[in-house]
Amino acid sequence: MSHTSRLLATVRQWHQRFPDNWQQARTLLRDTYTKENGGMRDRNGTELNTGAIILALLYGKGDFAATLQQAFNLGWDADCNAATVGTILGAMHGYRAMLAKGWKIVDRYTNTSRDNMPMNETITSFADRLIELFELVNAEQGGKRGVVNGQMMYTIHTQPPAPVIFIRDQEQLTPKLPALAKDIASGNGLQQARAAYTAICLGYDSALYKADPASWQAAVTQLNAYWKVMQNIYAGGFRDLDAFAERFSRAGIRPPAIKKTDAELYGDPVFRRPL
Repeated sequence: MSHTSRLLATVRQWHQRFPDNWQQARTLLRDTYTKENGGMRDRNGTELNTGAIILALLYGKGDFAATLQQAFNLGWDADCNAATVGTILGAMHGYRAMLAKGWKIVDRYTNTSRDNMPMNETITSFADRLIELFELVNAEQGGKRGVVNGQMMYTIHTQPPAPVIFIRDQEQLTPKLPALAKDIASGNGLQQARAAYTAICLGYDSALYKADPASWQAAVTQLNAYWKVMQNIYAGGFRDLDAFAERFSRAGIRPPAIKKTDAELYGDPVFRRPL
């Protein structure tokens, strides 16, 4: 069972134990998945928000307004969580049913912060593209669209569950030490930086340093030049990320002298600083 599956099962058990007391269920969710001593993950973590979404759906009992209110009251990333449950219920009930209940849904999407996406578009146009993509995939799999008793219907061939991609075993996936050593010693700047990053992640850095200290230091210098990578490694806020950053520091990486703001980090088109 995956981590998310266990989370969902646990949240459902809390709802069953306290069907009329969402506050108690929220307390259990908070106490179980608050693990970062007040860090970002304790305020906006995956487990907390996923749990809040499931609780909102369970305690909202299918009522659109009640479910949205529940998502807001549960807290954490409340606006996104409310948007998620609202989307789920909107898809369940349908556009006409929502209108019949008095909800005035404006068919407009305004983009204010997403690069390389349309600035102004309709929700319907997004839905149309999704349907078009579905029809292409369905046709490739032998399905079709037709009319039955005056209604448009889709024929969708069922398939037994199976992996989409077969993942090779870990031995095949892990880069070999000689290949990394070759890139460290004779690769270009990008190859050296990538090899140094990979080696640190896999714990090969000490062996590569002992084998060729000068080449390792040159590779570390190349990696340090990728300032956005460094900013993300040393961003902090999560215990696992802090431990990850410590590994890079032990390997000779210099932490950024100044932590950049999100606007600086994502607004600057320069990914690598000159040496």
